[in-house]
Amino acid sequence: MVFTLADIGTTAGRFLGVLDREEVRSLDDMRTRVGRTFETGYVGQVLFDRKEHKFAKPVSTSYIASYVMGSAGIPIEVRVNDSGFAIVILKAERLVEGYGHLFPGRPFSDNFGNLYQNVENRNAGFDWVVEELQKLKRLAG
Repeated sequence: MVFTLADIGTTAGRFLGVLDREEVRSLDDMRTRVGRTFETGYVGQVLFDRKEHKFAKPVSTSYIASYVMGSAGIPIEVRVNDSGFAIVILKAERLVEGYGHLFPGRPFSDNFGNLYQNVENRNAGFDWVVEELQKLKRLAG
């Protein structure tokens, strides 16, 4: 599936809807949802997970929320860790303003031609992720 910028905006709005409905308002709330999946009420689900970064110094854990749309994959994923590092990863048919290629210098796309891209903040956290999702939501028009 090709994800237009409007599709990304709609998906971000649905993502925010799940966070609101499930009262996910902090990194601690993300931690308590690890291993759980929530229906969006439309196409897709939001899954919560975690990833250990054993080779990072210091060792850290990222908490992940992914909007999954079956065979279309994951159009938006957010990651936050204890040190305040936060990232929003998405895929869309063209670059979103303020986002860069996930692998700088080597644009990478899925089978539909959607470009993998991201924006990160090394000193932010959960609130910043919500602000980014709100910005993306505006792409829906």
